[in-house]
Amino acid sequence: SSGINAEWPLRPGTWYFVQVSTRVVCKTGQSNVPNSGSIRITVRAEDSISSNVTFSYLTPVIKDIKPKLGPVAGGSFLTLYGENLHIGSDASIELGGTDCDIVGERQPDHIKCQTHPTGSAKTIPVQLKIDNAGLVSQDKEMGYEFVSNPTVEEIEPACSHLSGGLEIEVHGTNLHAIQSASIIIHTNNTELSEQSVPGECSQAYDGGTRMKCKSPTLSTNAVTATGVPIPVAFKMDKILVVRYIKGNEPAQLNYYPDFTVDPWTNNTSSWSNDASSTFLAITGQHLYLERKVAVSVFVGDLPCKIRTPTETEIMCSPPSLKQLQEAHEKKKGYKMGDEENNTKRRRRRRGSDPILQARAEEDGPPRKYKVRVVMGKREQSPGYLDYFVNSESIVKEGVSDIPLPLVLGIVVAIIVMAVVVSLLIFKYRRNSKKLSQESEDTKKKKVPTATLR
Repeated sequence: SSGINAEWPLRPGTWYFVQVSTRVVCKTGQSNVPNSGSIRITVRAEDSISSNVTFSYLTPVIKDIKPKLGPVAGGSFLTLYGENLHIGSDASIELGGTDCDIVGERQPDHIKCQTHPTGSAKTIPVQLKIDNAGLVSQDKEMGYEFVSNPTVEEIEPACSHLSGGLEIEVHGTNLHAIQSASIIIHTNNTELSEQSVPGECSQAYDGGTRMKCKSPTLSTNAVTATGVPIPVAFKMDKILVVRYIKGNEPAQLNYYPDFTVDPWTNNTSSWSNDASSTFLAITGQHLYLERKVAVSVFVGDLPCKIRTPTETEIMCSPPSLKQLQEAHEKKKGYKMGDEENNTKRRRRRRGSDPILQARAEEDGPPRKYKVRVVMGKREQSPGYLDYFVNSESIVKEGVSDIPLPLVLGIVVAIIVMAVVVSLLIFKYRRNSKKLSQESEDTKKKKVPTATLR
């Protein structure tokens, strides 16, 4: 490009505006084989210049695509994997004539795009166009399959409390065709919908017939103890919205007030370590929704096994003190029974403070553990469970307050006393036998005296 704004040839004695060119745009020709070299620009077959940049002819290759299928509603993210996919100035992807919008920058080994809706379920080849040169995936296994849109047939359980987060199992068809899904509040009350928090869903299983979701969080006071049905919908791949189950029934969840737990007196409840046949009672409200979903109870980090749930009371079997202490020591990096090393670890945790260092000598596995009542995102606590240990449970569980060094000292003292007593008895018996023998010898040596008349 000359950059001269005038007719050719130039007229002598006339001023012209000359704009120096800063770039040259050209269209490359075809190369039958991969090739590379420097770029040379020639002007009027007289002057030429070569660049220091190397230009290469490369062949883009599609090796794989993931996922292999998606719903006809579109919205799925498709990734092409291969080699030299970043070359050229411009690129586009088509799925049987339907565009797939490229997302982000192209990389040498992959390109990502988002599918558009298509008319019907079918399997089609993937075509990558780079600067109008088409590259089509010829392998049938790399064809992309559009399948019928997912459907929802059943929601179990169909209830939640306001805080949400309850696990819900969704039954349906082609749930494996979507990459992301969530349950949203879908009501005409715009404020209610906007203030709610969607519940995320996990990947489908069982051949795309099931997936698990969390119930949405709802911000409202307009619910009663008997429950209020709230319309919901399933948003899939951020485009498809499924509002009905079984084809024509509006999807909904019965929402109840958040559960509450009654606190224990002094925030503590005493518990015998050998109370294996009794249950821990926790009272409150909405602890068991529709006789399907009960709260979970934890003592420390271990579960308290639920036995007989009701809406106002939960009975559960707490773990033993030994189980809790083992879990506590494991979490802290301690080892049950290794008191010497455990004390050293506690000292390191306490730092250089002499008072805290001294306290490390006394510290051991705790006997008081926080009780947590959990349902979805909500958690409450009635207080702490304080274990007390009697002699029977010490024998049964191997739990003792006496430090191991003191126990060993007592055992050694008992052994030494037993040895000393045994030696004394042995010496006493030997001396007694010796005295008895000397007495017998004396009697034998004694001469009898005759009596004269």
